[in-house]
Amino acid sequence: RAVRSMDDADRAVAAVALGFPGNRAAFEPLRCALRAPSARVRQAALQGLGALDDPRVTAVLGALLALSPPEALRRSIVRHLRQVPGETAERALVAQFYSADVEMRLLALSAFRTRDSAPALEGARYLLHDHDPRVRVLALTLLERGERQDANAVAPLLADPYHRVQRTAQVTLLRLRRTYPAA
Repeated sequence: RAVRSMDDADRAVAAVALGFPGNRAAFEPLRCALRAPSARVRQAALQGLGALDDPRVTAVLGALLALSPPEALRRSIVRHLRQVPGETAERALVAQFYSADVEMRLLALSAFRTRDSAPALEGARYLLHDHDPRVRVLALTLLERGERQDANAVAPLLADPYHRVQRTAQVTLLRLRRTYPAA
């Protein structure tokens, strides 16, 4: 009750202060603060939740992403999920591959630079046809860890109108051929 009577700046400070590893009692108030009208309070609640080191946080953030929150909060959630291991975070990130916002697609793709994931590879195959060349480049870099048949999907990008996409397609094909010599 005391927190609800504070102004937004004080609520934001309180949300950040609540977030420390092991503070399980802070989970519910911070989860509720994600619905605050103030963007400042929502950002602080996300920061507090991220610091909790509580497995429930990933499920809450994945569910929140599915509700299409405001763009700034969505980006913060994706940045947080990029650092979280596990299948729940992975599913939430892969779902962002299909976002209408190119920056969200780029953020989500970059989360998989250091993780192996079959759903991410499938999403990367889809994104080879994206209208944004930056997305195609990131999708190609993910497919370097792909499968033999990915060479067939990558080959047409050798004729892409963007030089960087062409070059990345060449590198991806070379790496796939090294991994799968008959590719």
